Amino acid sequence: MIHLPDPTGIGIYHNDNSPFSGRMFIADRVGYVLKLNSNLIGTVERWFTPGHGKGEYYRPSGIAIDSQNGNIFVSNSGNHRIEKLR
Repeated sequence: MIHLPDPTGIGIYHNDNSPFSGRMFIADRVGYVLKLNSNLIGTVERWFTPGHGKGEYYRPSGIAIDSQNGNIFVSNSGNHRIEKLR
């Protein structure tokens, strides 16, 4: 079981031609974007850190995954922008 302070968005990447296939991505309003194995067992990887600079997140509130084109978008609500991860 994984404890997250304030998870707000979740997406699962499905694309057999990608190394991210089967991964789960979670936006947590404390300021993190996390990548996990889809079975929730193993390492939790924090992709980006809280903050206001480029590639930093402040209160991310959602995630959208376009598995066909390989794009991952995060609603970076505290910084008033949408971030494209890939």
